Amino acid sequence: MRPAKAGKKYTSLIREVFYMKKRSFSKKVKNGEKVILYEFLPPPTTLSQKDIQTSISLFAKVLPNYHIDAVNIPEVREETRSGKRTAPSIIKFEPRVVCKHLQKYSNLDVIVNRPIVYLSWEKQKIWLLDTYHAYNIHNFVFVGGESSSISYPGLTVTDAAKTVSNGLRDKFPQIFLGGISIPTRKNEAKRVAKKAEAGIDFFTTQVLYEAKAFKKFLKEYWQLTQKNNTTPKMIFLSFAPAVIPSDVALLQWLGVEIPKKTVAKLTAGWLGTGFRSLDICQKVLTDILQFAKREKINVPLGLNVEHISRHNFELSFLLLKKLSDIYRAYD
Repeated sequence: MRPAKAGKKYTSLIREVFYMKKRSFSKKVKNGEKVILYEFLPPPTTLSQKDIQTSISLFAKVLPNYHIDAVNIPEVREETRSGKRTAPSIIKFEPRVVCKHLQKYSNLDVIVNRPIVYLSWEKQKIWLLDTYHAYNIHNFVFVGGESSSISYPGLTVTDAAKTVSNGLRDKFPQIFLGGISIPTRKNEAKRVAKKAEAGIDFFTTQVLYEAKAFKKFLKEYWQLTQKNNTTPKMIFLSFAPAVIPSDVALLQWLGVEIPKKTVAKLTAGWLGTGFRSLDICQKVLTDILQFAKREKINVPLGLNVEHISRHNFELSFLLLKKLSDIYRAYD
């Protein structure tokens, strides 16, 4: 039998190796390496424990077949956007609860998205401390509100990042913060630069279905970092497949800018939306990568593939494979 003391050392070593591997995401981002995320939509709270375990264990079995560096889990909130929603609103599990289930089957790093503006900072701080220490989650994407015209009880993304970075690093020594970038938004390069200065370490874009707005933002952001002599943060390009025309409408309702010609192409005919969606996403990614290389823009770019609904899950992995091949082949 192994001596009790040796057994404790062995267990401690296994735990250390486990958590070192989990933290590889932040290291790769800091080093400007190629990084790929998969964004997993939380399941509905109506699922039984058995169905949750079946679903997440299946997801975990799929992951090793793809080169994924971390699983990115959004927090799904009831939206109050204008316009008719194309899919019914369903209450989803909290991201950290999904992470807890996922950690039973996989040691991949996880990222939790957290809308930071909806609660007072004191309540958010308690949530962050609990998530960081009790759930052992170190990667967060701070998300803002739906509209700048609404007065929220919590801090802005910039102020929250600044508060964590300047005064709470002792409580969160390994915390790694992300933010959201909306390339079509006015002055987005300056917004991203300001959030980066406040302590945001990386950004994920809104889902992309055209390259023009992102290329404009990317060039402006690169020029801004050169002018200010700052190191550009990694920007994750986000993509999601559309299987049926209502998926296109849902993306638009969520605020994704899709050119009219692209909408017409996606929704044309009786079938084929999924195939055309894959083709468009590949062209957008290729266009962006070629542009960055041609313009000698040295902003590190990552890849984030997501599924926006349950019926898109399988196709999202086909999209992941196709986009990963393009992304990894580019210097």
